Amino acid sequence: MTRRRADREPIGSAYPALAALLALLFFAVGCGGVSGTAAQTGVAGCGSSSGSGGTTSGGSTTTRGGGTTSEGSTTSGGSTTSGGSTTSGGSTTSGSGTTSAGSSSGSGTTGATDGLPPLTLSGGSQPVPVPFPTWTGATVAVAPSTTGNTYYVDAASGNDSNPGTSLATAFKTIGASLGKVAPGDTVLIRAGLYREIVMLSSVSGTAGKPITFGSYGNGEVIVDSSAAVTGWALASGTVWKAPVTGGASIDAVVVNDTVLARYKTTTAIPASGSGQWWFDGSSTLYADMGGADPTSPKTDLLVVAHNHGASTIFLGPSSYLNVIGLTIRGSGWAGIWSYPAGGGIGGQHVNVAYCNIEYNDGDGLGFGGGSDDAALYNHVYHNTLNNWPFGANGYGVAGGGWPGGLGLAGEAHPVVRGNVVSLNGGEGIILYGNAVTNGLQSGNSLIEENVSYDNWSTNIYLDNQPTHLVRRNLAYRHPLMPAWMWDPTDEYTMEKFRNCLGLGDEYESGNPVGTASLANVTVYDNLFIGCRFGIQDGFEDTTGHGMKNDLIVNNTIVMDASPYTQEWLGGLVIADNGTNNTGTLIANNVIYRPTACGQNLCGLVESQGAAVLTGVSLENNVYFAVGAAAGDTSLFVSDSATAPSMMGFAGWQSFEKTDAASLYADPEFVGGSSLQPAAGAVCDYTQAAVKATSPARGLAVPQTSVFTVDFAGAARGASWTVGALQ
Repeated sequence: MTRRRADREPIGSAYPALAALLALLFFAVGCGGVSGTAAQTGVAGCGSSSGSGGTTSGGSTTTRGGGTTSEGSTTSGGSTTSGGSTTSGGSTTSGSGTTSAGSSSGSGTTGATDGLPPLTLSGGSQPVPVPFPTWTGATVAVAPSTTGNTYYVDAASGNDSNPGTSLATAFKTIGASLGKVAPGDTVLIRAGLYREIVMLSSVSGTAGKPITFGSYGNGEVIVDSSAAVTGWALASGTVWKAPVTGGASIDAVVVNDTVLARYKTTTAIPASGSGQWWFDGSSTLYADMGGADPTSPKTDLLVVAHNHGASTIFLGPSSYLNVIGLTIRGSGWAGIWSYPAGGGIGGQHVNVAYCNIEYNDGDGLGFGGGSDDAALYNHVYHNTLNNWPFGANGYGVAGGGWPGGLGLAGEAHPVVRGNVVSLNGGEGIILYGNAVTNGLQSGNSLIEENVSYDNWSTNIYLDNQPTHLVRRNLAYRHPLMPAWMWDPTDEYTMEKFRNCLGLGDEYESGNPVGTASLANVTVYDNLFIGCRFGIQDGFEDTTGHGMKNDLIVNNTIVMDASPYTQEWLGGLVIADNGTNNTGTLIANNVIYRPTACGQNLCGLVESQGAAVLTGVSLENNVYFAVGAAAGDTSLFVSDSATAPSMMGFAGWQSFEKTDAASLYADPEFVGGSSLQPAAGAVCDYTQAAVKATSPARGLAVPQTSVFTVDFAGAARGASWTVGALQ
């Protein structure tokens, strides 16, 4: 990932009732875990959670039956403000699915339509080009307040004894502004490095008068709570050493945006050129710095110690806040984190936007137990460093317990839009935990126009909450990278989930514990490319889990082109839900396998129940596997734990009594069979369009009561094409 600072030396799930949920909030659901410090939370904390924004949110009012869905209009954002016109950085999307296409540039003025104050974006470009606005790395300039006072912070020339009301009298630290701000105020932060923990839990705005903490616009604002390790001395070659005091437990070392690998040995220091670090557990840290000098001001060095600064920015149960345009890094747990107060009272209408959230030990951004919060156009990168390389810290064999990059625990009405989420050591985007917060049922979420890739576990995961709308997202994986793995010879490490979209009802996420609430999930116009499983239903150990009134339509799923040789693959996997499935339609999807099957199981569709599927209808899909005729028995799987039954397309249609209007035919992608990006390349969504001669054209059953556009925002018209692109 290209970064913006150039002056460096080179380097060669968990909820019973919400009150009980608080104690478990960052507990080990299969996809999230967090522990906060007593100073910040008063309780041992947990998982991740993320937020939304608008008065009418993600799921809006949804009715389903036999797969038909009707949505109300969807709006985003926390408190409403007036402000500039919307351009590439902040389009909105209506319930019908219409949206303005984004551009690769981050420049422009944006504001009110996302519930944000006016702001200007300068420079930047999308790291993964997509046809809608995402994080670009643009410099963000937030406008002064029009509803209250404006305060200024300047790390270089400020003084905390100043009044902070002008650039000439700026504060030196962000924390100094907290005793001054009131509803409607804005704090503008000039470029610089701010080594502090910012406790925003002490302030709240009001409806119409949020408090905003944002970038002034003259460069990168870095808020860093990493451990300050000094006294570096050269040990040998390019390996340096430094004393570590205070009982710190080191989890990661980052040098000029390169995350060093944890050295496995406990008896020797790493070698020069290894790109590794090692902590002796008590007093000395060793790190191979490549060509960098850790004593030079040009070297950007982070040492991340577990639970050192458990949140760089702690939101607590605060409400009506905007955090905009900051780099947030180095936390011993969550980079930015909200947490509800006792009695189920969480924060409301908190927007985190245009932030670069990176190199935190646990969650990147975690919203917990709140309502109407929003994560908008953020870069959530290389968090959950206690699991780097992937599979470290016992996660390779664990069933769960890790935090996520962008997590939402027990959140009601969240919006997750325009984020670029990658290389996090847990889930990429996770929403979990059945709870009632602020009198609202958790869930009812909107997840749209995000790019999520190469995360340790599931790129997007929905766990034990009702009513989600997942649309126009790109989730993908590069070919398996052994260098990212703690133990590339270990089966569990190599096979760990690696999904594009996961659906589950995990035990600890239930309310009461052990019960299931996932239902009313609408998934359309998404591209899922190169994952071990495109869509997997089946992360559950609860009573009553099933696919309930779900609508999964017009998605394109391309399976992994270079899988680990022993792993089990699937395009679409449906768990053994017994008779719990009901009212679910899976239609108009392309499911494509780009290589021959070298695994025990690699079905385009797999039903894990031995009996015929009930409550789920599959229709008007296009299936294809390169090199396999329609009768190839690797194509479809209907199995029990002891007797897998593999079959060709006609056998599947006959056995499952479904897919009668579907086809087994090459969809004729513009990009041929090579849609999964090579190592180091970005995913090109345009290659997933189909040619004019494709049998997918005209085959889809229109879903005009739900949406009318495709992944790229193009109108679908009267004759619909199967897949995400019209």
